[in-house]
Amino acid sequence: MQLTIRAIGEAEAADASAVIHASFRTLAASGWEPNAQNVFLSESSPDKMARKLKAAALSFGAFTDGQIIGVLLMPTPTILGMLFVHPAWLRRGIARSLWEHARAEIERAFPTVKTIELNSTPYADDFWKIVSPMVGSAHPTCRRCVNRRTHRLRRPRPSLALLKAPFQRNEPKIEPPSTV
Repeated sequence: MQLTIRAIGEAEAADASAVIHASFRTLAASGWEPNAQNVFLSESSPDKMARKLKAAALSFGAFTDGQIIGVLLMPTPTILGMLFVHPAWLRRGIARSLWEHARAEIERAFPTVKTIELNSTPYADDFWKIVSPMVGSAHPTCRRCVNRRTHRLRRPRPSLALLKAPFQRNEPKIEPPSTV
């Protein structure tokens, strides 16, 4: 598998939305009330994703063979809004590669950022403990979903992407973010 991480924008909104929806339905939706599921799916529809990608501080996609298989979206440099990997591609280092790419870009473009907040489901708790051992608080935050947590990630060390190549058998090809 040849993995490429690159900036994404409005043109990839429909494909990004499809990845997000597949991942959400498979991994998280069962812990959400039906109305909350509908709100999430609506808020991550192709049209809404196009607007979010256009306004985002950072947005990256993970691609293999030209197909998007992972999405990371940060509306601001201090908030991780979305990190999703298509369920068929889990446990292959894709989320880690997206996260390390984003961390490296934050350190380069926003050096004063020291803390990043995110919401996650319990499914992702172990991932965040592994990739960011200095996870701060984790507490329920969402009235719509009892299985959702807020984390505050402190930056105790430079991103691994700045120190060494990502740890995986086939290292991803990392493209710099576009300046458009």
